[in-house]
Amino acid sequence: MIQLKDLLIIKMIYHFKKQQHPTHNIKQLGFSGLRALGSLQLSATVDTNALRKPNRFILSNVIVHLKKNDMITVQHRFLDHQISPKTETLIIGTFNPETADNDAEFFYGRSRNYLWRLLPTAFGKTDLKGASKQEKLDFIKEHRIDFTDLIEEIQVEEGQEANYYDGYIDNKVTRWKNIITLIDTLPNLKRVCFTRKTFSNIPNMKTKLSEIQKHCENKGIAFQALTTPARFYREDKQTEWTNFLLNGNR
Repeated sequence: MIQLKDLLIIKMIYHFKKQQHPTHNIKQLGFSGLRALGSLQLSATVDTNALRKPNRFILSNVIVHLKKNDMITVQHRFLDHQISPKTETLIIGTFNPETADNDAEFFYGRSRNYLWRLLPTAFGKTDLKGASKQEKLDFIKEHRIDFTDLIEEIQVEEGQEANYYDGYIDNKVTRWKNIITLIDTLPNLKRVCFTRKTFSNIPNMKTKLSEIQKHCENKGIAFQALTTPARFYREDKQTEWTNFLLNGNR
């Protein structure tokens, strides 16, 4: 027979769909109600054979469909950032979510990211980790550095809005940044980097980056994947970033 938990799931889905179809009668719950759920195009909600065999209801597709309807749109936190046309170094990241618990005031502003130590140190300047946004803007203007990310918008399951792990969001993207078009608007661009070296669990990002790298090579722009500036600061990481940033500037 149908389990109580299954009836609760069915009832929950029923109420969810009832918001879209208010005339549907709750009294139809039961076999006729299940048939009605199917008629509301819940995408293979219930196996029709199972309708004739109450002890064999298959509800997994119902739950999956419900989850798809609970997706939350998250946009990039710095969508309004205007990249300087004088940029010579473009640093590409993945995504920075516009969420309540994200306190980054600018690119790479989280506490466990060390980009604002790596960049100034490469030029013999004072560490800017913890500095104001204006100080960072002044620095990148002086050294003709700017930032963009691969992703402008994602859709994630409810409760996952702050999950910016690359392997998770790789297949959640609803809008990619057109970085190739962006590169074509930067006549002084000399070098482009991506803030990650490995690509094993980000196949969609890897495809985008391959296209960007090929475009850079065709235009004679240096492209390099660098060790992430996140998690820790170390001398070998600093050397790697310094060599990239000063390439052609010495």
